[in-house]
Amino acid sequence: MKRKMVGIASAYLSGLFFASFFTDITGIIMIIAGSVIVAVIAKVRNFSRFDLYIIIFSFLTAFTVNMKYTLDCYCKVTDFVGTTGDFYGEVTDYEVYEGDRASYVVKGRINGLQKADILFYCNELGAEYGDIITVKGCEFTGTDGDYLFDSKNYYKARHIFVRVNYAENVDVEHTDSAKVKKLLKSFRDNMIRRIRIATDDETGGFLTGMIFGEKQYIDDNTRTALYRSGIGHVLAVSGLHVSIIASIVMFIMRKLKVNKFISFGVINLLFLAFISLAEYPVSAIRAMIMLDIMYFARLVKRQSDALNSIAVAVMIISLADPYAVYNSGFILSITGTFGIAVFGQYMAEETEGKFVKAIIISTCTTLCIMPVSLYYFEETSLISPLSNMILVPLCTFAMIFGLIYVITGGFMTFLLYTADIFIKPVIFVSNAVSAVDFLKLPRMNDFLPSVAIISWLIVVSIYLYKENRKFVCIATVVSVCVCSVVFAVSGRIMDKRIVIAVMGKGNNAVVTVSHNGETNVIDLSGHYRSAEYVRKYLSVNGINRVGMLILTENTASQDITYETELKPFRVKGRFAVEDVDIYNGRLKLLNKSGFTADTGEYCISYGEDVFSIACNDFEINFSPAKSNINTGGIAVYYGNITKNTEIYNNGIYLDDVNNFEIILLPDGKGKYIVRRLYGES
Repeated sequence: MKRKMVGIASAYLSGLFFASFFTDITGIIMIIAGSVIVAVIAKVRNFSRFDLYIIIFSFLTAFTVNMKYTLDCYCKVTDFVGTTGDFYGEVTDYEVYEGDRASYVVKGRINGLQKADILFYCNELGAEYGDIITVKGCEFTGTDGDYLFDSKNYYKARHIFVRVNYAENVDVEHTDSAKVKKLLKSFRDNMIRRIRIATDDETGGFLTGMIFGEKQYIDDNTRTALYRSGIGHVLAVSGLHVSIIASIVMFIMRKLKVNKFISFGVINLLFLAFISLAEYPVSAIRAMIMLDIMYFARLVKRQSDALNSIAVAVMIISLADPYAVYNSGFILSITGTFGIAVFGQYMAEETEGKFVKAIIISTCTTLCIMPVSLYYFEETSLISPLSNMILVPLCTFAMIFGLIYVITGGFMTFLLYTADIFIKPVIFVSNAVSAVDFLKLPRMNDFLPSVAIISWLIVVSIYLYKENRKFVCIATVVSVCVCSVVFAVSGRIMDKRIVIAVMGKGNNAVVTVSHNGETNVIDLSGHYRSAEYVRKYLSVNGINRVGMLILTENTASQDITYETELKPFRVKGRFAVEDVDIYNGRLKLLNKSGFTADTGEYCISYGEDVFSIACNDFEINFSPAKSNINTGGIAVYYGNITKNTEIYNNGIYLDDVNNFEIILLPDGKGKYIVRRLYGES
């Protein structure tokens, strides 16, 4: 085995991955299949018995470490979920929201015994890094999220397993510790504030997103446009940022004729300061390790290898953090770097012409990232190779000016105006690209990302099995074609079926009905977050047009909310039930509290707080908890249902099965499938 570190890192990362996500029969089957593939590659590559022992040992070690951490830390902490008690500890992170609310990450002990990091939501306490918070009389809950946000895995990556939303008594002890962290926090907040004051909201939000990874200042629609154009990765602090800082510092050091060893030390100090400012993103840590390997190799006059550097970075991060695989930034960083520095370079090695070579590298990088991107996000961009070649250089120039502004303490304001010149066309082009339907690929469900990931792993296995550029290229094209066919067929099958999606929780209920490429939206509760559910559902399923948007409650405020949230989509008609006598082809409002609409394939109606969908003598009825529905079809209840509420027939209580789809099968006999939506725990 020529690259032992690559084999060790791959096996170790695989062990963590299987221990985290595949501990059932599916995982066993996948381990067997993977073992067969490794055995075949080992035979062709003439691995020694010692090499195989190293791979097996690395895999088993990682699997054991992950499982032991889960049993010793995760399980012991989550055992407190649903119980009441006390906790105390030091503030390691915090965020202040509007309305004097805040969240604090407290590293301490539960009931004075169990070590844990607790996420504490409360009114702002004025606590900072290093301060001690003591909480008494609280209830510990899990970090489970819902359809909108998979908070469980997000917080698992941060080693936060429980949270507290209420406490009877809270005490804060201010300390003088964590002075450096407080200083960096103050500097960071000051820079963000000055950037936003000196520029407009669009430029300021984009620039702070690029420099510090702060996405909350970017308009949701602008953020969607950036991801749809394939350049959303510039908003994550990663290798691009680290490379720019290294280039700037090395240029200055060379001009000042500073000793190369001193330069190496200065660069690392700046790396650490910047990574701390950006709150330690794992993608930037990975980039720092790889650049350190490259610069150190130059210092000792050795040749660095990109694949080995990736492997070393993976091992360092994985050894330090058994839950690193839960971090989407870590996985995307690895696959993206592999695409740029290894796979893309290999495929373009014999290509002449810088432009063609750049296209090949960019395409290979996109193909490496796409399966993982589909797994973690709602959609991925198909125009990414081209947009990265055109738009990322503009983003890089803007980031250079922004970073110089930050490094110099924010006194050279003219740099921000220069950055704005590059940012404006990026946003303009991204908005134009995001409006083109066929340039993005939706996630749709859990099956399609799995197909893409398996196809990608097959190509990588072929690359490792036989380093024949033509053979690998053919395998890549075949995999892309297979994935395209599977995606197209899946989308066509779903278009032919009537799919009713029910989203929300408890009192919050919004329904979408999709068939033959058209989707109608009926908001039943008027909850302020309903539009967010609809937006995500449309994005995940690649739905670009809404036929009818019907509002039944809080229509004035909901009208504004939906107009903002559904801006990236085309909405034909938006109606409110209090609008009397509106007739728009298929929609007729009968009175101030009811309407009927016949699409030809199904009929929808609303009256007396009951919403119904009828198709081939089969009905699905939606009702608040105060009503009882006796139907031969499906009854869906939302609202505050008590133990005494009688649910007839096939009743579904929205607090039991949040965010699900009812798929009517095309046999005309009232058969259907109920399944949870992607991301719903």
